[in-house]
Amino acid sequence: MTIKQIKMNHLFSILLLLCSMTLLSAQSETNIVTEDIPRFWEAYDQLPNCKTTEDSIAAFQTYYIDKATEGLQAFISSRGYTAKEYVYQARRAPKYWASIRANTLAIEEKRPELEAVYADYKRVFPDHIPPKVCFGIGALRSAGTVQEGYILIGTEMVATDVQTVESELTLWQRAVLPDTFEVRSIIAHEYVHALQDFGIGKALDFFTRRTLFFTLIEGSADFLAKHVTGGTINEPIHQYGLAHEDEVWTKFKKDVLTNKHTRWVYNGGSETYDFPADMGYFVGSRICESYYEQASDKAQAITDILELKHMKRFYKRSGYIEAMSNE
Repeated sequence: MTIKQIKMNHLFSILLLLCSMTLLSAQSETNIVTEDIPRFWEAYDQLPNCKTTEDSIAAFQTYYIDKATEGLQAFISSRGYTAKEYVYQARRAPKYWASIRANTLAIEEKRPELEAVYADYKRVFPDHIPPKVCFGIGALRSAGTVQEGYILIGTEMVATDVQTVESELTLWQRAVLPDTFEVRSIIAHEYVHALQDFGIGKALDFFTRRTLFFTLIEGSADFLAKHVTGGTINEPIHQYGLAHEDEVWTKFKKDVLTNKHTRWVYNGGSETYDFPADMGYFVGSRICESYYEQASDKAQAITDILELKHMKRFYKRSGYIEAMSNE
């Protein structure tokens, strides 16, 4: 072998190494964690062999909670999940758990879709630090949240479809579970929450006008998710809202600067106005859309929608009030 061939082989090896490092970097950048899901089912499968409730609780503690990844630990801590609650939910709805098992274990197959979400956000927000995603299984109380640099997903509440058996569930659970097993849109929505700043600057809005606060926090996530990735987790709400916008607006403008947020967000299965729950997501998204459309500097508008530094001012400058008043 000539010196030239040796140098070429050496160069080729270096290029292979660099390509491998680039690939590993791209894979680790998203850091999508799914390994807690099979551990949940390992714990679940211990239940038929447990003679007492204490044995069942110990099984969930040993096989699932004690082995939790960093992300699942944050999810459990943020929601206060316990082994006892897992046992209760497992025993309460066996048909439900059996009907979603295959879908929860198929989350890994969704990785290409989720990688695409990361690429979309990287294009729009090139300087941000991408959050990690942890798909765990909760206790039927939370589909998603953000905590400690993670998007935390309760897979048992997003892996449902038309085949899911819901007869054992509560009214609220049946109201919020999706009919399609699609995780891309919830990651796109929660991704925005991971980028949002919930610091002291928003304290006044939180304490004095929670309707506006939560409507804009959730609505901006819906708007940006659709703007960046083309989809929203709340498509049925938006379809209804567009068809009944005047009615929704008439009621919303009376509550917007109050703390009556439970009429507009997080109210699935509860008594509210005579339209679908969580309509605040739609209204907030429309306010953000109006702000974006009337802005001459679109890039700055996107930044403003993400940051929401002065919510009342943002709302009044959005142009949505005038647009609805002229309808």
